[in-house]
Amino acid sequence: MFNRNQKRVAGPGFHVNVRYDDHQVSKMKQMNQVAPMLARGARLTELYDIKEQELLVTMSSEKSAAYFDGYTHCISAVNGWPGTHSVGKMKSVDDLRELILSEVEFVGVATTEYIPKPGFQEQGFVAQVGGVVTLLNESSKDIYPGQKVMLDINVDYKRKVTREKGIPREKVRFTVAPALTTDEVLVKALKEVGGSTADEAIQADYKQKKTELSALLARKDTWSDDQKKRAIELKREVKQLQAQCASEDGFDLCRAQKLVRRVNELNSRIIGKSFSYARPGDRLEVGLQPRNPY
Repeated sequence: MFNRNQKRVAGPGFHVNVRYDDHQVSKMKQMNQVAPMLARGARLTELYDIKEQELLVTMSSEKSAAYFDGYTHCISAVNGWPGTHSVGKMKSVDDLRELILSEVEFVGVATTEYIPKPGFQEQGFVAQVGGVVTLLNESSKDIYPGQKVMLDINVDYKRKVTREKGIPREKVRFTVAPALTTDEVLVKALKEVGGSTADEAIQADYKQKKTELSALLARKDTWSDDQKKRAIELKREVKQLQAQCASEDGFDLCRAQKLVRRVNELNSRIIGKSFSYARPGDRLEVGLQPRNPY
């Protein structure tokens, strides 16, 4: 008899020892400046337990606490995520998703569970970082065989509750979703970068100094020593500002750099490829692969 929730595959994989991110979870439990969607049940200690087959993430280098034990410190829940209080004023829950996903990096899938208790902080648990693994599709979209899948969060207010047994209904976990195609990534990045993303003050400074330099060069034959020094200084400054904001043909280098960074960030969320079909709530087999944005 077909059981849509059973674990259907087991095989060789690559595993590493990781530890729990007590610092981040402590901030999440304080519920300071949290979006209403993520505040529900945020004080339940069970929400922050690590369960088998949950997706594990670590905080990005800008947000990570200073751990010096040589281990990657992971979490699996989103409830109580700090700094999301302004999301209520945003246009959609996509802003909430992007805010959280921009602050984390995917690590792997939990192979063993971990219940944080005093005195067990150094015990750690195991994460699978490569090979084939069975996951639960908690997104709102169907996933088809051969599709690349990416790290995602289902924070829709109409989302279905977690279907795992023993998992609190209020727990919001990281999940997989169909990855964006190359065209979709480029369109999304271009919309976010928009027009000129170079700093307006830098652009204005560049235009002002270029105009001043042109006026000086027009009177080159009558330069004084001070004007000569000023011209040399302006040439250096104009060259530096030009490298930051514009090339000779007017191409916006600042915008291009931000565009490339955004495309790489979106591509880095791809965690593997699906080997089976899964509706929301079904299990699927995913081949974890190296995350390379290129």
